[in-house]
Amino acid sequence: MVGLVKRQQNGFGYIGILMLVVILGWLGASKFEDNQTKIKREKELELLFILDAYHEAIVNYYLASDDGTHALPETIDQLLLDRRFIRTKRYLRKRYLDPMSGTVPALIRNAQHKIIGVYSRSNGWVINIAGFERLYQQKGNQAKLSFGVYRDMKLLVNLVSLKKKLAQRKRLKNAKQ
Repeated sequence: MVGLVKRQQNGFGYIGILMLVVILGWLGASKFEDNQTKIKREKELELLFILDAYHEAIVNYYLASDDGTHALPETIDQLLLDRRFIRTKRYLRKRYLDPMSGTVPALIRNAQHKIIGVYSRSNGWVINIAGFERLYQQKGNQAKLSFGVYRDMKLLVNLVSLKKKLAQRKRLKNAKQ
């Protein structure tokens, strides 16, 4: 075996492949994290829509009667199908599930056991504080949110503003007559 020279191996190729595997793993992990954040943001948008839908349903249920007997609903079923009138009304199309917890949003009740608000049962942290803040301010809740857990984001019906709306409706109705 004359002519064959044994080369000393330094292992640079092995180190290069290890570095490549580490870089690809790091990129994959960051992409996975970005995907999880994107999914959570989409669920938050859905949660905002659902909380708003329940809130609007409660408000519309309260404002529905013109005879002065304004009442808050006792059950979600009353929001799905209001039988107080000859012609039935539907304020919610279906029981929306909270995308964070997979259950119907928790109900907030007053002393008479009437529904006055909703919130999520989830213990996760909120990413989109601005979205919740906008929704709260639009609905008359003056809370300033700096951070929070979903279950602490309670969206209440502002009965004071509803009574103002009713008084304004009455004035307009009287002015037309």
